[in-house]
Amino acid sequence: MLKFFLLLLFLLATGCAKVALQTSAGPPAPPPVKVKKVKIDPLQEKKCLNGDGQVCYLIGSSYQNAQEVKSSFKYFEIGCNLDHGDSCFQAGKLKESHNAPLESELFFRKACRFKNGDACLSISQLIESRKKVLRPVETQEKEKQDEKENNQDKDEQLLGNTQQGEFIEFDDHEGDVLLFLIHSCDYKSREGCMRLGFYYDEKNESEKAFVFFRRACYLDQVAGCFNAGVMKSKLGQEALGLEFYLLGCDKKNAEACYNLACFYSKKEQVDKGFTFLERALNFGFKDWEKLQTDDNLATLRNLPKFTELVEKARSKN
Repeated sequence: MLKFFLLLLFLLATGCAKVALQTSAGPPAPPPVKVKKVKIDPLQEKKCLNGDGQVCYLIGSSYQNAQEVKSSFKYFEIGCNLDHGDSCFQAGKLKESHNAPLESELFFRKACRFKNGDACLSISQLIESRKKVLRPVETQEKEKQDEKENNQDKDEQLLGNTQQGEFIEFDDHEGDVLLFLIHSCDYKSREGCMRLGFYYDEKNESEKAFVFFRRACYLDQVAGCFNAGVMKSKLGQEALGLEFYLLGCDKKNAEACYNLACFYSKKEQVDKGFTFLERALNFGFKDWEKLQTDDNLATLRNLPKFTELVEKARSKN
């Protein structure tokens, strides 16, 4: 009975029942477009060879856009040797795409040291993939126990000492995925911040999860805004949750708009409720069964405008 009561309180706090976190997966990549052969300005090439890493990066990008892989890698590698972080990252991506994980990791590590967040994220993924190699069951159990004992101290140390954007020397002989994820988020990788949010949500540490989802939101990751709202609702801080649902809804996140419609429906603020319900439908909300059964929408559902909006949306789909 107590468990049922606690579950009911949670569902009320989150605004709408069965709220699931959103991933950061975007639309599928468009098919490659053929482009003309690249002609590089000799003066630009001279600048690159004379030590301008940014120019090398731009030349490499031009070749990359033209799908001239060898030439693009050549200039990214030159840029990387000139300590240009983005050049190192792109060189690593090219090596990664050609199944050269060790070479790609060397480029990623150098890029990460120069504050390329996506490179730090790539290192964390490489380390994680290595950890998934099958090991004896006893070893896995010992690692889980060690992780459980050490995680809290490690989290506090990393979160307490790492300043956003700070350059830090690190040694990864232990293969610390969490460390590189924190660096990736510090260096403004939206995906890195999202992964940290999921990491702490799985540990039921909603406050920490909120911190990283919020950072993803402020880096223009729409799903981060929605998830930050969910975390604040879990913590019983509904007003702050609404703030992030509003940010998500303004970025055309249908679920965020829907949660706002639920909130205002429960508060019997009908005009606001319909405003956000209409936005949710316009932004692609299509869970027709949920619309007809969600108790949080009962106030709106009892009014003729609800049927009008839903039928209009269904006719478009």
